[in-house]
Amino acid sequence: MSQPEAESDSGSRRRRPVVGRLRRSDDEYGLVLAAILVTLIVMGIVSGRQVGHFVIPLLFLGIFFLTMLTSGVPRRTILTLTVVIPIVLAVAGIASLSRLGAIVGALSSLVSTALVIACVFFIFRRLGAHTRISRQTVMGSLCVYLFGAMLFAMVYRMIAEMSGTPFFMQTDAPSSLDYIYFSFIALATVGFGDFTPGTDVGKMAVVVEAIAGQLYLVVVVALFVSRIGRKRRGGYDEGTPDAGDAEGELPNEKGDS
Repeated sequence: MSQPEAESDSGSRRRRPVVGRLRRSDDEYGLVLAAILVTLIVMGIVSGRQVGHFVIPLLFLGIFFLTMLTSGVPRRTILTLTVVIPIVLAVAGIASLSRLGAIVGALSSLVSTALVIACVFFIFRRLGAHTRISRQTVMGSLCVYLFGAMLFAMVYRMIAEMSGTPFFMQTDAPSSLDYIYFSFIALATVGFGDFTPGTDVGKMAVVVEAIAGQLYLVVVVALFVSRIGRKRRGGYDEGTPDAGDAEGELPNEKGDS
């Protein structure tokens, strides 16, 4: 490579957008898994405090954007959501102080649920493109497992808000931490008994979560672990450059003709 070309290439790397530079985190689902665990720990520390109303949403937003970066979501989608989501949350926060607080609370739960579902979709989309079952593939599948617990926690809260009936028999005013705690306990089928659903719909939702969680572990996660290091047809080897990297898109699975 000549000197001018080298300088030009160096200059283009320096001018690369922030999202492009962060593409180095592609397929690093260990980071997402660690971020989820750290967020759960921080929730236990700041829950019930005034600062928790600001810290917890920011942490979940961070997990969402980290998941998008790790899953190779197109740059335009990431940049668009970077602008739109904070605006929506800010409007919801202001509106929650008005008489529309209950309605905004339900809408906020729907938005949060949609974000978690999007994270699961992004991860599965990326894992489906892997040609080799690797450590990161297993990490990604575990991230989906934890996102599932978060999703059911939000479903439980929506059930309570839509029915107007307390979800738990033990308390009429559970916190967000109570829902998440109970969801993880149900997913792991531990069943401490300190919280139990008080409605028929809630009971059946817990049954669905417990069964789905166990089936996911013994089928999906166990399959990935047993086939780690083996190749799959189609997709691409994780950690290698792909043709869609310039736009942040997944490569063509069919390859060049």
